[in-house]
This record gives sequence, structure tokens and C-alpha cells, in this order.
Amino acid sequence: MKKLLVSVLLVACSAGMALATDYNPNTDWVVYPGEPAAWQFGGRVETELGSGVFGDLILGVHEPAIAGFIDGYTVPDTYGTCGIWQVDPWQGKPGPVLNAWVNYQATARVTPEPGIYNLDVSFIGTGYADPSVQDTNVYVVKNGSDVLWQGKINDYVTPAGTSLMNIGFAPGSYLDFISANNGPGESRSALTANLTFVTIPEPVTMMLLGLGGLGLIRRRRA
Repeated sequence: MKKLLVSVLLVACSAGMALATDYNPNTDWVVYPGEPAAWQFGGRVETELGSGVFGDLILGVHEPAIAGFIDGYTVPDTYGTCGIWQVDPWQGKPGPVLNAWVNYQATARVTPEPGIYNLDVSFIGTGYADPSVQDTNVYVVKNGSDVLWQGKINDYVTPAGTSLMNIGFAPGSYLDFISANNGPGESRSALTANLTFVTIPEPVTMMLLGLGGLGLIRRRRA
């Protein structure tokens, strides 16, 4: 068994006008029977452990109580083993807790407003496991198959992460944060995310704004 603490910061900046929206799986979590607006929780089947090739998202079934008292989602046909829980039932730490099982890899998906973003992502272990089986693969995947980054957690003190710049999101584009097994069995990770999305005007919009400014200048000179 493995536990990870995953922290994600998604920030987009613009010198022009921008609209910011915050997404956080902790504060956005809606207790059963509601559904979070921007988030989907479930699992994706990895074709081969460690391959980074995943099938379609299998939506978790929203349940009012996992382990007797915790709101969460479980992926069908995994005997309640693969799922995402609101908090860590073992140590009481913030979640959501992503529990992978064999080839079923726990997935938290967010669909932001269209825009261009810079993404800072960091994973760090907080749990326990024998050193020989601490490895847990972590991924940031765009639109189902575009692996923007992948890393491996080998211990519980060293963060693993990266910065991703100028990521474009069209309407309906999404990001998956995946906690995956590196070998048979199961692994657990806790995902904490503070995502700040800033919608940047498209180049065409900026060009039109610029042309409008030129028109005003010409009128003043006239």
C-alpha cells in the first residue's frame, strides 16, 4: 500500500484582461447526492502497468459512505477497491484519496474554462510501504491521451513535479490527474489541488482590440 500527497497549482497569466476561476477538489467536493460541477472522479484502465496508456474514464459511482463514514466514488467491478474518497480514512488527512487497484488507476478529471494556462504540479508521498514497493507512477494527461508529464514517487520525502507552460484548452478540453500502480496490487494517493484558471483573450480578440485602439487614435488625430 502506498499513499501520496499530490499538490497541483495551475496558473495562467496575461498582460491583458483576464478572468480567473478557482477549482479545488477539496472545496469543490459535493457530498452525495450532489455532483461537483467541474470535477469527475473515477478510474482508467492502464493497458499494461507502467505503460502510461489508459482507456476511457470509467466514472465512479457516487456513494454516501465508504468505509462506513466517508463520502466518495467507487469504480464499478473493482469490488470497491478502486475509487476516490473525500478524505483519508486512515490518517484523517485532506483528500481526495485516489485508490488504484491492479490495472484500474484512480483518476481525478477537471474541465476548465477555455484558455491558455501555465501548470505547476508537484507530488509527494505521505504514506507507508516497504521500500521495495514504494514506487507509484503519477501522470498529468490532457484530453485522454496526451501525457503532458509523468513521474515516479520512490519515497515519502522527495517531491516530484514539473512546470508546464502555455497549455491551450478549447471548450471541453480536460486534464486528468492519475495515480497508478507500478506493479500488481494497489496504491493509494491523496490529491490536494489549488487550481487557478485565468482565461486569456484569444489572439484574434486581442488583434481586434488593437485595431479598435488604432481607430480611436486616428479619430483623435483627425
